[in-house]
Amino acid sequence: MGRKSAELKKTKLILAEGADEMYWLIHLIDALKIEEIQVLDFGGNDDLRSYLEALILNRDFKKVTSILIARDSETSTESAIKSVNESLRKVELIHRDIEPFEFVPFEKRVGFVLFPGYLDPEQKKICSSGTLEDLCLRILDSESKTAQNHVAGYLEDFSSKQKTQFSRIHKNRFHSYISFTDKFVGMKVGETMKAGNQGLYDLNSPYLKPFIDIIREM
Repeated sequence: MGRKSAELKKTKLILAEGADEMYWLIHLIDALKIEEIQVLDFGGNDDLRSYLEALILNRDFKKVTSILIARDSETSTESAIKSVNESLRKVELIHRDIEPFEFVPFEKRVGFVLFPGYLDPEQKKICSSGTLEDLCLRILDSESKTAQNHVAGYLEDFSSKQKTQFSRIHKNRFHSYISFTDKFVGMKVGETMKAGNQGLYDLNSPYLKPFIDIIREM
């Protein structure tokens, strides 16, 4: 079951897949010093349509001017794009399919982003799969690269020796790296963006820029 629509306090909404993405985006918006955007958790990807159905029945929905959906690509960006478009069409927020990282004016301005975003930001070549954790690893400060390589090597060696496959390797990689730091160990991914201005993330990363650009465009 989808969640009931929360109280709408702003005219610009970001609907995020789960609490981790919601808090990560809230802290990113805080870092950007943007005040007119509200971030809401729509639940799991299968909940998006029912959440949208509840949202449009909210008495304050008529005041909303922009909606941005944020979710993981997971195993297939192609499937994620299809799923988001189907949900938006079913509730008549769009009348034709739209692409990630673009805002299209229908009755309201509507858009969506997929984590981890672009494989090549300059050519706008989108990743074929992935998650928020994959983006986080890409935007870590430049001094983290050696540690990341050590973590990746350790996980590969462990998996080989134990003859096991990690079912959520994106989380294994990210949280293993975080565990090797002093200031950030134990943080949930949603909390790490709050620490971004303490040296964890490069907020000027070209991989983060498309997300910042579309948020500013709202």
